[in-house]
Amino acid sequence: MGNYKDKDIKRLITAAGGRCCFRHGNDVCKKLLVAYGSQFGEIAHISAHSEKGPRYNPLQLDSERNSYHNLMWMCPNHHSIIDKKDNWDIFTADILQKMKEDHEYDMRRGNYSVSLMYDAIISDYAALSTLFQFVDINKLYSYSLTLPHKVHLDFFMIKEMVDLYEEDNGEFRLNDRHLHNLFKQFLESLRNLENSIDSIEYEAMRDEDCVGWLKAQGGRWDEGMGEYWISYYQRCTEAFLNAVRNRYPDIFSQPLWESSINS
Repeated sequence: MGNYKDKDIKRLITAAGGRCCFRHGNDVCKKLLVAYGSQFGEIAHISAHSEKGPRYNPLQLDSERNSYHNLMWMCPNHHSIIDKKDNWDIFTADILQKMKEDHEYDMRRGNYSVSLMYDAIISDYAALSTLFQFVDINKLYSYSLTLPHKVHLDFFMIKEMVDLYEEDNGEFRLNDRHLHNLFKQFLESLRNLENSIDSIEYEAMRDEDCVGWLKAQGGRWDEGMGEYWISYYQRCTEAFLNAVRNRYPDIFSQPLWESSINS
């Protein structure tokens, strides 16, 4: 049940804006499911994974059952409601697919709120909390300290997350202009740094204590420009993280997503 691809889960939660997808008539949830250092959303299946589950589709391929297109990000309450047997005729697969599409369309257009309580600050908080569910924000700076001799596989994960988000939702934007500009500078510095080590040949380190680390084995390194881009990245990272810390300090303590969580 919990055998999801990390890419699908990342796409699912970012496309949902970290909010519940449920909407039925005038009942629209959009509850923020990432807050105060915790995530409390659940993965719901549009067509059930098992034969006895709600909306099971025997024609669906096994590879499709836990894929992004068959999943929804929901609060526990509405997940229970759509899966309750008495409601199977109400919440059909077609209804849920339309529910998911409409919610994600709202997120792309920036229609986060169902009332005035969700203002621009809440929207920025939701976007950043969702992003940092998958990225260890406390390690962003420290990963640069070993360059160019060693690099960690997670070093460019935040760029991967943003690219994945923008693939389906357009530009990742923050309403706070200062915070948004700092974020864009941070991403630009990361791309420049990535380009500066692109010609270095890295191999995985075999030491059990170094899982995820790559060690330089050869290639070219322009020390002058390389050191400049490392320093530039560190300045941009520090400026961005300090701004996030000042506005939303609890984001730094939230746990990372664990893909083993079941629906």
